Order: sequence, then structure tokens, then C-alpha cells
Amino acid sequence: MKLFSCLILFSLSISLGAHEKKNEIFGRFEYGFLATLLHKSKWGESGTEFNYTKNGGQDVLFPNWRIEAGWIFSKKHKLSFLYQPIFIQTEVILSEELTVDNVIFPKNTNLSTTYNFPFYRASYWYLLSHSQFFDFWLGGGLQIRNADIRFKDLNSKNAFRTANIGPVPLINLASTFRTKSAFSFYMAATGFWAPIKYLNGGSTDINGWIYEFEFVPTYEIRKGFSAFANLRFLGGGAIGTSKTERSSGGKYSRDELLTMSITMGLQKSY
Repeated sequence: MKLFSCLILFSLSISLGAHEKKNEIFGRFEYGFLATLLHKSKWGESGTEFNYTKNGGQDVLFPNWRIEAGWIFSKKHKLSFLYQPIFIQTEVILSEELTVDNVIFPKNTNLSTTYNFPFYRASYWYLLSHSQFFDFWLGGGLQIRNADIRFKDLNSKNAFRTANIGPVPLINLASTFRTKSAFSFYMAATGFWAPIKYLNGGSTDINGWIYEFEFVPTYEIRKGFSAFANLRFLGGGAIGTSKTERSSGGKYSRDELLTMSITMGLQKSY
């Protein structure tokens, strides 16, 4: 249903753009696959470091998509709003005991893992440099994380869950390289490191970080309508001890994630 709703939003953003003549409005949608290159977590000081890619079933590819709508005005300012789901669910038989806070999953447990981490992002860019073949943008943004992480023994009531919602500030860099043909190349970098509670949205000084690099070859099919491929590296994590104890009996947490995705997409602008 989320995918269907976002496709409707994508279509609406294109339709609305037809009424805006002075500025450029764009909508884009992409779909492909995601691979976890690194994913480790530890919950509780005495907990087990769990390697999702080695022991958690994240050694395969997962569906991946995102949708974005934006507005370029006065030729130098750009706003965009983006939604990106990351939903990874697996089932594995544990090869060794797993301790998560005070919850113990014995060896040979039929374990279900859920890593649900969608985010919403609003971004702003300012055009610092422009020429016939090159643009360079600099800006910032705000991302809302919506994390829901779970472990469940499918043969018992043994389970663990932690969830968190919070803001993440961002710094944005982007550049476009154009050719004399219909091909162009877009690159972007987004990221932030937040060691202070007032920046990372937590209740204590937990270090949090995020980074994203995109490489996007684009072909303009006709004016205002383009097809593109996207190679994206997206990662982040958090480490620290919270002041509030989780229901499972722990305060310390460490989570590290690095993904790579390859998607194909379309963009329409007016």
C-alpha cells in the first residue's frame, strides 16, 4: 500500500508541475535492489555483537525504492522532499547463542529479525556555480528517522524490540556534469556526525552518524523527461549509553550499517 500511495504522490507532483510555469517542479521515482555490505549491532554492555550479514540472513538482495518531489525556483534555489523505506526481514537458525540486553536466544533458535528503518527527508540547496556543462550545489536538510528493530524466537515468546523516532540534521553537496549529447552525470553527498544530544535527537550524548553517496548517469529522453540509473552507498549508525533503560533491561547500544543499492528510475519536470 505504501508503494501504491507513493506512486500516486509521484503522479500528482508531475500533474501539479504543469501549472507552474515560472519555476521548475520535478518528481522522480526509482526502484531496484539493496545489499547490506556491513551490519552489526550490540544491545547491552554484556550483549553479543550480532553480525546481520554473516549470521542474520542479510547476505542476499532486498527490494529498494524511493520517491522524491521538489521545486527549483529563481534558478538558484532547490527544495526537495524524499521518502526512503528500508525494510529488511529475515529468518535464520542461530549457530551460536545470542544475548540482546537481558534476553537470551539459545543456539539453534529459529530467529526472525526485522530491521525497519524508513526515513523522511527535507533538503535545500543553493546553486554556487553554474556553467554550460557544470553545476555545483551546497545546502542542508533535516531527516526524520523512524527505527523499529526486532528479534523474535518463532518457536517461543522470547522477543526483543527497540524503536526510536528523531530528527537528524544534514549537509548536502551535489554537482551535475553535462555533455553536448542527451547524457549527463549527477553526483551527490549527504551526511552528518552528531555527538551532541541536541543535534542527534536523543535523550543523552549518543554519537550518531549518517552518510550517503550517489552516482547517477542520466539520459534525457525528451525535454523534461529523463531516465536514470543510481549507484548509492548509504550508511550510518549510533553508539552510546542512554539514560533510559529499555524494557529488555539495557541502556547501551551500538549499531553500524552500510548498504549499497542499484536502482533505475524516471524523472519528470515542468
